[in-house]
Amino acid sequence: CGILLATSMVGLALRPPAAEASDLDVVISEIHYHPAEAEAGDEGDEFIEIQNPSDDAVDISGWFLDGGISFVFPEGASIAAGGFAVVARDVPRLEADYGLEGVWGNYDRKLSNSGDRITLRDDSGNLVDRVDYRDDPPWPENPDGLGPSLEKTTPWSSGEDQSSWRASIPLGGTPGRANSTAEERASLPLIVKGDVWKYRKGTSEPATPVGAWA
Repeated sequence: CGILLATSMVGLALRPPAAEASDLDVVISEIHYHPAEAEAGDEGDEFIEIQNPSDDAVDISGWFLDGGISFVFPEGASIAAGGFAVVARDVPRLEADYGLEGVWGNYDRKLSNSGDRITLRDDSGNLVDRVDYRDDPPWPENPDGLGPSLEKTTPWSSGEDQSSWRASIPLGGTPGRANSTAEERASLPLIVKGDVWKYRKGTSEPATPVGAWA
């Protein structure tokens, strides 16, 4: 059965088969494409993190990463509700350096330091998520060899939108746990479903003093 990465760096455990959940609930959430040690030819801390922000575990048996690197998740692989899976270029190295267990890998090839496309597909080849990162503006530049990883700030935003990504606060990133730059989104319903309401066309300022509401 699959080994799951929980929402902290410890407490990883074997889980029963996952329930079905939408593929769209799973996203590529963190990429460490150019570790600082890579300047000396050591790229063992490269990793890709996948997040399941939904309330259900997701079975990722046969899912695969392709593009700059390639990896196929084995039968029984799953991600817990609210959990993470980390895929490494060098599993023993990454587990030792970060105190992790249950890291998947090793993926084939290595991530490009100047930019690469990473695609996550389900077992039928359907696109789940895709990132086409770069190392120059408007993408964050610090992940390019200065130590931070590339973190997605909100799991529901497009992975191909550079404004969705930030350089991690801790050097080396946050594999297997919540991103250091994660933004919490909250909503306040102003109109309840089924209510009858009107809106103002907005040809002039609607409040006194100006700016009181909009």
